[in-house]
Amino acid sequence: GLGSARMEMNGADGLSVANVYAGDLDGNMWKFDVSDANPSNWESAFTSGGNPQPLFVAVDRAGDRQPITAAPTLVRTPSGDVVVYFGTGKFFETGDATVSSNPQLRTFYTVVEDRPDLDPLADFNIGSPGTRANLVDIRLAQELTDSGFVVRRFDNTTVPGRLGTGWFIDLALDVNNPTGERVVATPRVDFGTLLFTTFEPTNTPCLPGGIPRLYILDAFTGEAALASNALSCTDCVGLELTTGAPLVPPVVIDQTGEETVQDCYDNPGGAGCFCILNPGDASCTSQPVDPIISACPLGSRPVVVIDPVTRTRIPIGCTREGRAKWGQKELY
Repeated sequence: GLGSARMEMNGADGLSVANVYAGDLDGNMWKFDVSDANPSNWESAFTSGGNPQPLFVAVDRAGDRQPITAAPTLVRTPSGDVVVYFGTGKFFETGDATVSSNPQLRTFYTVVEDRPDLDPLADFNIGSPGTRANLVDIRLAQELTDSGFVVRRFDNTTVPGRLGTGWFIDLALDVNNPTGERVVATPRVDFGTLLFTTFEPTNTPCLPGGIPRLYILDAFTGEAALASNALSCTDCVGLELTTGAPLVPPVVIDQTGEETVQDCYDNPGGAGCFCILNPGDASCTSQPVDPIISACPLGSRPVVVIDPVTRTRIPIGCTREGRAKWGQKELY
């Protein structure tokens, strides 16, 4: 059966649905054309010999199909192509909470669907159905402890640095020995940053739940983008949150500190500000003590992901200048 679906709105009016994307338990990522006013004309967007075809088929390295249950996320590129972000895995059937001695390798995919209707260049057409052979293989390489947190790094030699036709990440440090990590929640893209969570059940009766992890990377280049005030690592991509149920950390406008860049500009002597000496003279520029807040321009506040348990703040962008303290907020 189909998993959760994601709708693509009609670009002409923004009110009606043009296409619906959804995965299934056989690893197919489907795209359904529902733009016709008559529901009887709704059909798969891709066909072969009159038979429906998926946009993409998710398989592991052995060629076995990977189940898709969480809804994908859709992002349109400046050229008009649509990027489909989704992961594989399930956590609803009997036995899903137990990791076998030989669990299937699960994967996170970023697939560029070339849209001739929106992008006349049609330069990244992977065909239908696409497979992992059309994508760049980004490898996880290392897990380490940083400032008390368990984090992960990419093998940077495998990161493409561009979107191209897309890329994928097998969810295991050793792809030949997966540990049951899977994607069971919808990813999100904010400020050009991709965030997705994974869940790895534990087979310990006294430790219910499992290990949720948060991955943060550039949505288009695939480069690691996990930067936190609690970590010294500057090239990490994954963070182990806490043992328990699957989590989807909230993205919020950070109100942690009273002094923003604007506040320190207006009141250099504020308790949460410090002075940075300007070269060549005795003057100084007042900046907030909090490095996350000081990274944002005048009149704005940082937008962060917050681990609900550890309260770790992970910056992913800044609000637009102006109205940062009003009820309505316009974000980049």
